[in-house]
Amino acid sequence: MKQLLSSIAIISTTALTAFAETGQQVTVGSVFTNLTTECIEVSAATQQSPIDFYDAECKGFGGYQLNITGGDLRYHPELAYGGQQIALNNPYSFHDVASTEVEWMYRKTNSSEDGSGSLQWIGFIYRLSEATEDGMSGVEVVYAVRLDGADTCSIGTASTEEQARALVLSSKAHCK
Repeated sequence: MKQLLSSIAIISTTALTAFAETGQQVTVGSVFTNLTTECIEVSAATQQSPIDFYDAECKGFGGYQLNITGGDLRYHPELAYGGQQIALNNPYSFHDVASTEVEWMYRKTNSSEDGSGSLQWIGFIYRLSEATEDGMSGVEVVYAVRLDGADTCSIGTASTEEQARALVLSSKAHCK
């Protein structure tokens, strides 16, 4: 419980609060999964393995399963919801996770009258370091994913986390 509270306490300083005309307070914020401390290694290549590989199960939110996985110099997050893998449109080129954290965006609604509330997970943001065509250098790209249960989908890339958050907030239902 203490770990959950400490994770929830890491709320993005960019949280937005608005009051709806219906007497509700709406807050948009973020929590983070630390990929160094909140993942459990499931499998990894050894010196005897013919190719590199890695799979770790990490802390997820809202019924989403998060893994960091890969092989052959391509490592990235994978998401599943309800046992179904979600296509994140990761690049084919060599890439690696470029940050020790991934971001989960939420929308929280509370009644101004009785304090009751609801929580909706709306976005997943992560950063990859991708090899350039010449293979001599890399570029960091931020990926934005719209969370919507079985209709979750990748909605684009950005240069910064702020731009990725804007993509999530402006995305359309069912990613159309």
